[in-house]
Amino acid sequence: MGLLLLLIFLGLMLFFIVEFVAVITAVVAIVAGGTMLIVLVSVWLCTSYFLRKSGYEPGGARNAYRQVESDLDGVIADLQEVRFELDEVAPLLQDLEFIRYARQDRRTGKKSS
Repeated sequence: MGLLLLLIFLGLMLFFIVEFVAVITAVVAIVAGGTMLIVLVSVWLCTSYFLRKSGYEPGGARNAYRQVESDLDGVIADLQEVRFELDEVAPLLQDLEFIRYARQDRRTGKKSS
């Protein structure tokens, strides 16, 4: 009878120790998680504050990209206009080159004769 009571007592003590360790582990996990959450939120808020203070805009990169894209579209339109104008003037330039080389050939032909 005494041995049975001793075993029951040891079993209950083991149960309470395991339960106590589980409770302590849960409390430590909750405290660590809460602390980590507070630290992360604090870092986020401080970073956001200092970025805004230094002039950072959340959509600034997107706006700059759109501006560059718009400028490139303007440059493309200007280059196409220049190309069309050159296409119109190309025959006239070829005629001028022909006349220039024809005059040069005439001059060199007269000197050698």
